[in-house]
Amino acid sequence: MKFSILIPAFKDTFIKECIDSCLAQTYENFEIIVVNDNSPYNIEYIIKGYSDKRIRYYRNKEGYGAERIVDNWNHCLGYATGDFVLCIGDDDKLKQNCLEEYIHLINRHPNFDIYHMRMEIIDQDSNIITIQEDRPETETAYSMIWHFWHGRKQVIGDWCFNTKTLKEKGGFVYMPYGWSADNITAFKFATEKGIANARIPGFQYRETNLTITNRHTPETTKGKIEAWKQVRNWYNDYFKNNNPQNEVDTIYKNDLIKLLGRYYDRKIEGEIEDGLSDYPYSILAWLRIGQEVGIPRMYIIKKILRKIAKTII
Repeated sequence: MKFSILIPAFKDTFIKECIDSCLAQTYENFEIIVVNDNSPYNIEYIIKGYSDKRIRYYRNKEGYGAERIVDNWNHCLGYATGDFVLCIGDDDKLKQNCLEEYIHLINRHPNFDIYHMRMEIIDQDSNIITIQEDRPETETAYSMIWHFWHGRKQVIGDWCFNTKTLKEKGGFVYMPYGWSADNITAFKFATEKGIANARIPGFQYRETNLTITNRHTPETTKGKIEAWKQVRNWYNDYFKNNNPQNEVDTIYKNDLIKLLGRYYDRKIEGEIEDGLSDYPYSILAWLRIGQEVGIPRMYIIKKILRKIAKTII
């Protein structure tokens, strides 16, 4: 089996560390596809320092940017020649055992379209902050969604897809800023057959202020709120069109339907809270964005006043 490791690249701070971790795999049949999204940083210089033929480098003439990041994921996918594909951030890392653990998992469950690698979360110095929860070796899409809504943390680098199936079914699901695109893609490809989960950690996700998840400017918050609207519509359609596979799934589905409105409201509130924490004095911007995304003016004003009051105190 051959793996394609996709690295849609823009930042150069950790990319050498990322590539080095891929080259250190105990399982060696893989290719690394780096697609530079027209970055102003020194990505090309770093890549030229490698002589390993498994590294394939491309540069986009025009960048997709943060809002269309999923388009760059799919651009990377177009170059993939492996049987299975991983898409990781330019600041993430693979542990040496990652691909080997995937081989064991795929051999035990050869007919699945998607597999999951247990994750460690690291800081900017590659120190381990925490570890992802343990998961059952196999589970259904409804189980995945229910547990995700109840606190699971997961990112695009967690997943390994059957390349042929991923390409045939349209690639990664587009959402602005990639917001929930990783999760929704995983749920989509687990719907028919389920997913197999590795229980030994093999992937490391880096949490820094450079990640888009931690950007809370007014404009970024607006984009995330618009994305959450699309995410809510996706879930609505999913619950309408996909029947549970067993009794437990039926319980999950009924609970998810009841929770959807509250889940969406909390996500919107969280985005506004995070944005106001970072930019409490951008009053006109928040009022304009609130109007554009349909959030009541008085709700925004109350939130702003509370944040300013806390800042002063």
